[in-house]
Amino acid sequence: MPSEQVTDEELMERVKAGDEQAFTLLIARYERPLLTFLSRFIGDSHLARDLYQEVFLRVYLKAKEYTPVRKFSAWLYRIAINLCIDELRRRKSAAAFDWDSLLRGHPPDAPEAMRETGDPFWQVERRELQTKIQQAVSGLPSDHRLIFLLKYYQGFSYEEIGELLQCPVGTVKSRVHTALVRLKSALSGYRVPEHGR
Repeated sequence: MPSEQVTDEELMERVKAGDEQAFTLLIARYERPLLTFLSRFIGDSHLARDLYQEVFLRVYLKAKEYTPVRKFSAWLYRIAINLCIDELRRRKSAAAFDWDSLLRGHPPDAPEAMRETGDPFWQVERRELQTKIQQAVSGLPSDHRLIFLLKYYQGFSYEEIGELLQCPVGTVKSRVHTALVRLKSALSGYRVPEHGR
């Protein structure tokens, strides 16, 4: 069976049995999305790389604890989130996001106003919009930012986030709503220019 047809859960079962090639495949599958998530949440690409390595070290060491009834991605991100929270506690302050990277990522649900265009005038307007978005979301408590990232940039459902963070789905929805309200408030009165004017 081609490696791309093997599920994460099947690979993890093989890791538990000592299959190092399966572990290498899991690392390859999650390198880009996990590094992106860590960088956006922590705000430091070098630290994100260190945390990424620590995440997979823990995956390897805790492999025997994994049970296939739980999605591997949820288990993996729970480890990553715990490491991020520990790091933020050590800093004793909320980390800043790498907003340039965030906005270049163009998640599927991003407003059209966030997307790149070739219009030089639009680029100036976009930077102003980017600054307003940064100010709004960077002011959110870290738990709200975490949920916002998981929902809109990692593609987790409300139910998956609730399971991941061990909190009610209603709480997840409320925190996403709070983040969106702040964005809307920050952008109130800001006229998004028409592309190509």
